[in-house]
Amino acid sequence: MQSMRLAAYATLSLLASSFVDWTAVHTDEETFTLALILLLAISLGAAFPRYVIATIALLGLPVCVMETMANYGFVRAPYPVSPGISWAALVALVPATVGTFTGIGMRNLFRGTPARA
Repeated sequence: MQSMRLAAYATLSLLASSFVDWTAVHTDEETFTLALILLLAISLGAAFPRYVIATIALLGLPVCVMETMANYGFVRAPYPVSPGISWAALVALVPATVGTFTGIGMRNLFRGTPARA
C-alpha cells in the first residue's frame, strides 16, 4: 500500500512540476504561475501530507530553474529574462510552502484527526 501511494505521489508531483515548468516559460504572467503553484500545492499537501519538503521543492524550485535555463538559451521564453541566475524567481517557494501547509491543515480540519507526518 505504501509503495503504491509513493508511486501515485511521484507520478502526480512530476506531472504538476512539469506543468509549472511549462507555464513558467510560456506565459509572462507571474500571477498565473504563482496561483497555479498555490492550487497544486494545496492539492498535493492535502493528498500527501508526508511529503511536505518534496512538494515544496518540486513546485517552488522549477520556476527558478526554468528562468535560468531561459537566460542561458536552453529554452525560449516570450519575455525578456533576467541575466544570470534568477534569484527573484525563488519567490515561488512562498506559495508552494503556504499551499502545502494549507492543504495539510485542511486535511486535518475536515478529517478531525491529525495526519501522520
